[in-house]
Formats: sequence, structure tokens, C-alpha cells
Amino acid sequence: MFKKPLVQFTRRTFYNRVTLVGRLGKDPEHLTFKNNNTNSNTEPESDGLWKFSLVTNKNVKENDEWKEIATWHTVETKRKLGYLHKGALVIVEGEIYNWVSKEGKYGTSIKAKSVNLIQNAQRHDPE
Repeated sequence: MFKKPLVQFTRRTFYNRVTLVGRLGKDPEHLTFKNNNTNSNTEPESDGLWKFSLVTNKNVKENDEWKEIATWHTVETKRKLGYLHKGALVIVEGEIYNWVSKEGKYGTSIKAKSVNLIQNAQRHDPE
């Protein structure tokens, strides 16, 4: 007969998940807060927040010519990212969220649940 679906979707079921593969646009920035309450029973996390820019690329054909289109993403996580550097290739999994600043500016960011290194940044030593 029919197999039961893995996930039962109802009118109230929504799913917010994103997976991005790209390169860091700059070294991660570590932000700390005055009244930071961290739970010591959680997985490895840092005090505060790590924030970085991530660029993803896609190729599109326009007028018989291929062009590379870059999209920049702002990624935030509580995971320690001191080992990552500009140019590193990573896979980010998390959720998309929208925010509004005090000045009324709107934005979209990625709240990363995991950030995994695929390839380290290539460092060029001066000769």
C-alpha cells in the first residue's frame, strides 16, 4: 500500500532552512555584549556572537556570454570561528531571518547552526 511520509505537513507547518557553500569575504568578527548569558551545558559556543560575510557565485548566460553573479550574505553564529580566515571555503547551514535596525533599516541575515570548513584560505607569503 502507501508508505507514511517522513514529514507530515499541516497548515501550521513551516520550514526555514538554508545551506550555502561559499567563501568568506573577510575574517570573522567577534562581538561581545555586556550582559551576555551563556548556557554552559550547550555545545562549544563562545561568549558573544561571531559575524562574517559570505559570497556565493552562480553563472548565468546573457546574450550568448556567460557571466558570474556574486551574492553576498551576512552570517551570524555563536560557534567559535577563530580558525577561519578571509577566502576560506565553507558550508553554512542555518535559518534565514529578517531584522529592522533602530534607524529603520531592513536586512536579511543567516543564523548559522553549523559552519564547516571545506578548504582553508590560500595564504601568499611575500617573497
